[in-house]
Amino acid sequence: MLEISVQQFVVFLMILIRTSAAVIVAPVFGHQAVPPQVKIAIAVFLSYVLFPVVSQHIPSLDIHYLALIIIALKEIILGLILGFMIQLLFVGLKYAGELMAYTMGLSTAQMFDPESSQQLPVLGEFFYLFAILLYIVIDGHHYAIESLYILFAKVPIGAFVLSEALLKTLIELTALVFVVAIKVASPILIAGFLTYFGLSVLARVMPQANILVVGFPITITVGMLVLVSSVPLVAVVFRKLLAVFETKITTLLMGL
Repeated sequence: MLEISVQQFVVFLMILIRTSAAVIVAPVFGHQAVPPQVKIAIAVFLSYVLFPVVSQHIPSLDIHYLALIIIALKEIILGLILGFMIQLLFVGLKYAGELMAYTMGLSTAQMFDPESSQQLPVLGEFFYLFAILLYIVIDGHHYAIESLYILFAKVPIGAFVLSEALLKTLIELTALVFVVAIKVASPILIAGFLTYFGLSVLARVMPQANILVVGFPITITVGMLVLVSSVPLVAVVFRKLLAVFETKITTLLMGL
């Protein structure tokens, strides 16, 4: 009969806590469209798979309730940080869609975002879902699982310490959100600038023309044409940016 010691149960529980925290925040796995039962099943399955490998490198844990609470809090924070770092790229894509919507005059076309529980421009949601599809196609979710394994290998249970290198990397990745947004939205931003510039010249040349009436459909038409033509470019840029994020996160995890 299989016997499970208290120490093994505690180790599995801490693995489950870290994995659950990462799954809740990570892209795809943590999306609001995924039922809670599925998230729990994914976290339990990953914990079960990781347990035989991780448990071999974990020293004996203090099973006193106060020590277990502290370790559990550390595991929650570490899991949330991992999921948050991977999620930042998708936040950048969503922000890029918002910039495009404001430039094209479509900021009033909004829909409810279950992730943030607020109304967001439709283009922001479009690029967020587009990024999730690309993430699945290029096996980005496999990288998330690999990162979780690296994290367990480099930071055993209960050994997490908030370091300066971790904070610095988090700040750098957060700053990259704005870089991602500008890079992805740059075709629309440039086209919008040129369109508004042309309309301003037209307003000076033909003062009797109603620029507000004429400019709105022109701006939307030019923006949609540029958007349709630049979607393949967005896929290439997203793939390269994902590689940059993966490199930074892996470098950080290897140095912990």
